[in-house]
Amino acid sequence: MPRFLREQSRHQRLQPGRPRPEASQFRPEAPDRDEFSPALRYRELDRYPQERKVFRLHEQQRYFLRQSEIYTMAEAGKFRALSIEDLEKYIYSGDRQMMLRDLSNLTRQGLIRKSAGHYSDPIQVVTLTRQGDKFMRELLKENEQELYSGIKKVRELRHDTALYEIYIAKAQEIEEAGGKIKRVVLDYELKRKLNRDLNKVKDGAPSDDTKLKEEIGRRHSVPIVQGQYVVPDVRIEFEDRDGIECRVDLEYLTETYRHGDISAKAQAGFSLYASHDQAPRLHRVLDQHQIMTEILSI
Repeated sequence: MPRFLREQSRHQRLQPGRPRPEASQFRPEAPDRDEFSPALRYRELDRYPQERKVFRLHEQQRYFLRQSEIYTMAEAGKFRALSIEDLEKYIYSGDRQMMLRDLSNLTRQGLIRKSAGHYSDPIQVVTLTRQGDKFMRELLKENEQELYSGIKKVRELRHDTALYEIYIAKAQEIEEAGGKIKRVVLDYELKRKLNRDLNKVKDGAPSDDTKLKEEIGRRHSVPIVQGQYVVPDVRIEFEDRDGIECRVDLEYLTETYRHGDISAKAQAGFSLYASHDQAPRLHRVLDQHQIMTEILSI
């Protein structure tokens, strides 16, 4: 018997009289629990039962998953790639053995892929496979959260995985102020929407270009600095404690950023972050070019 089925059976034997859970179409019954949401935060996972349930993609395709595994897939899909280190630290609260069991189960079912990048420093990451992406899109089809699968650029893995850490930092700040995270938007999504709308109006007269660009920027809440769109690495959409819809844009600065880049991001009103080893150099750039902003270290 596969190990993940044995784990479910053990859980049931420890609770005599509990009815055997029936196979569900993506949303198993969880009495007195909220349905899974991609806006779920890792600190809420203990509200959910952790036995594995059956999820069917179609008649022949079924998966055995628990909420921590679905949450891991949702986070990997939202950010395209998550480092093993961040998974252990932020999602599994240091429980490495539970994380490894979940990753093994997800890999065995073809839903995630573990990869290693060696550009700059070695890093191990988790991404959704195409099948994992298909499954999560079906599971979350009523939600506006965009999902991604596979690695886009190996050389940018260190930068891309750092986005999760700055997201966690800002999300905690939002929640401590009574807010609720609704959605995460990456630069891929914003750039795609900007280009789509620009391509729709190619027939516009040259004299209308500036006005048109500003209108499209306002539509997607993307600022223009010196005639160019300034797109954040990550946008968090949330409700504040009074239920008002808000957003905050985040940027992770690396050694490739020069004063012009930093100035544009600052003028756009982004929250800026950098690694501990890069922060001193970037602060010197701010001082030398009199850029009035704050860079947070992670």
